[in-house]
Amino acid sequence: MKSSRFTWWNFFPIALAIQFTKLPNVFWLFNGCLQLIPSIRTNSPLSVFVPLAVIVAIGMLKEFIADNKRKKQDKKVNAIPVKRAMLGTKNNNHEENKTVNIGYEDIRTDELKVGDLILIDDGAFVPADCCLVTSAQTTGEAFIMTGQLDGERNFKPKMAVKEIQTAFDDQLNSKDNNTSFAVECDQPDKNLYNFIAKMLVKSSAAASNTTVQTEGNLLGEQRLPMDLKQFLPRGAFVKNSGQILALVLYTGVETKILLNAGKYKYKRSSTEKLVNTISIIQISLMILIAGLMTIGNYTFNNNNREYLWYALEDAGTNGALAGTVFFSYWLLLIRYLPMDLIVNLELSKIFVSSFIEKDGTMIRIDEEFNEIVNTRVQSL
Repeated sequence: MKSSRFTWWNFFPIALAIQFTKLPNVFWLFNGCLQLIPSIRTNSPLSVFVPLAVIVAIGMLKEFIADNKRKKQDKKVNAIPVKRAMLGTKNNNHEENKTVNIGYEDIRTDELKVGDLILIDDGAFVPADCCLVTSAQTTGEAFIMTGQLDGERNFKPKMAVKEIQTAFDDQLNSKDNNTSFAVECDQPDKNLYNFIAKMLVKSSAAASNTTVQTEGNLLGEQRLPMDLKQFLPRGAFVKNSGQILALVLYTGVETKILLNAGKYKYKRSSTEKLVNTISIIQISLMILIAGLMTIGNYTFNNNNREYLWYALEDAGTNGALAGTVFFSYWLLLIRYLPMDLIVNLELSKIFVSSFIEKDGTMIRIDEEFNEIVNTRVQSL
């Protein structure tokens, strides 16, 4: 499982680009570039670029902290042990009387592969998208809770296909040891409520195996349909069912929970949206005022050109003069959107988010993992 957004080589360009999706940062970058022009500058360019660099660095630091939290959570989830079934044979006193001996090995969740048969204990979480093979109940019934997927806390019933459970039990207890299993399933689909597959069961002299087949029917003598009643999505928890055996169908980024996560999309907080709205209003006022002052300057110069010949003889064309005058007034008005406000706002977010993480009334205890759940996002 990987929910982190950045790697060591793409963090800087992506995190930097994210900072300039914020309108105030673009505004001050534009002003800094204007301050590089000697004919219209009102101050040193460093007076703009240094505070802007601080704001951008703070924003990138918050992205780094949030992504580092996601990486730590990923490592914790991927290290959860899973019991994988190991099928073999053993002799029962006589060479001709052999039965399947099923053992289990502990592996990490991120070591699971498609086609693995896993044992899931009651109360444990489902580590991959699987189909239910057998249940501790003779009826093949099991229950799961999908609160982390769709928010529903009620138990959802699942039912192993009777023929599959019977065939698998016979496989474990038969001396012939001659049943093969395979699964035909669709391509990965992010719809949580869509699953169609077929279990292919064949009795032959071939050695016992359990595989997943996605196209074609290699084994099938008996095709047993499976649907959502047999599907166990990753992230669900087994409840009141005892131990169950499940066959892994999809792992990693092909699981429904990660397909629904989609590609990384920067989330703007309500505070940031409000600041952007205020910035648009302030910039619009600046354009209006600078435009009116430019028109007034043009009118004054045009009416008094004979008296101001010494000041206007090197001014160039009227268009170039109007542009110079407009951006000169623009730079005089940049305090309409004070940089101090943006700096203080970014610093306040860091301190406020730390208080939220430590506030006992704003956190939740995850009863499944026995841990405190709080925010991993610094953009508040």
